[in-house]
Amino acid sequence: MTSLNNEDPEQSPSEFVIIDSTNSEQEAREWEVLLSEAGIVHEIVDSLTTPMAETVKSEVKTARYVMLVPLSIYYQVSSLLQKYDKEVSPQTQPTAALYSTQSLALGVALSLLLTIVFWRAPGLTSDLGSRFAMQSSLVWHGEWFRCVTAVFFHSNVEHLLSNLTFLIALVYFLSAAIGPGQIMLAFVITGAFGNFVSLLLHNKNHISLGASGAVFGLLGLLIGIALRRANFTDARWRRRAIWGSALALVGLTAFSQHVDMAAHLGGFFFGLLLSLLWSPWPSLSRDIFAALLATGIVIGSFSIG
Repeated sequence: MTSLNNEDPEQSPSEFVIIDSTNSEQEAREWEVLLSEAGIVHEIVDSLTTPMAETVKSEVKTARYVMLVPLSIYYQVSSLLQKYDKEVSPQTQPTAALYSTQSLALGVALSLLLTIVFWRAPGLTSDLGSRFAMQSSLVWHGEWFRCVTAVFFHSNVEHLLSNLTFLIALVYFLSAAIGPGQIMLAFVITGAFGNFVSLLLHNKNHISLGASGAVFGLLGLLIGIALRRANFTDARWRRRAIWGSALALVGLTAFSQHVDMAAHLGGFFFGLLLSLLWSPWPSLSRDIFAALLATGIVIGSFSIG
């Protein structure tokens, strides 16, 4: 978040006018993202930590965060803020609490799904496991659906429990930034991309299965969003997300046997890329579209197989 300093010779407070103020850190951060991505010159002042001109203090007595913009673009910024407020109004957007509840439900649902699949098809010894696992020779012969379907199968109980533990933790942290639909889509496509990278780097006899690439994809997405400081409610949450991600990275690599590092790294870096491409603004319509797309990819892949 930027701040206005009275001692800055290039930008005097007199060149700016107050356009809005708030006591909500979350709202102030949303302003910062909105105006920065729009390329609009602005200043957001935290009155508790930043010295302000007396004219600013006299106009804003109770709000902690003050947004200032050049007078010449005041009406342009005002129009942009009104449009943004309308798009993210409570009538059209879920609250952060609802997002967290939905994301937690998603984490539980994914865990149950992976558990049920493992119970019905434990590893490559089962008919379903061999039918949908990543077998490089078959993928090169056109069975590309295996890049997606292999994400939902595991070789043993330890493999499954390891992925479930970190999956639920990552979904919990991501729920502070994006909705469950986007998390679901990220899980599917980063897992598929991780398997694709594994395909490229291993020989044609390589066989693999498991959600580790998808879990690493969520890990990369979380780290990328946390470093962008997008939509996380406070600095402590971002620090917890980053430290939690680092511990997850160590846990997923240090305590796993027969690790497919190509799939892990492929999923991880694709997750980082998604964090740069996806908008940090919450959107119900975007989240519904992401959920439908993820569902379509999974159902389509299993139907082809």
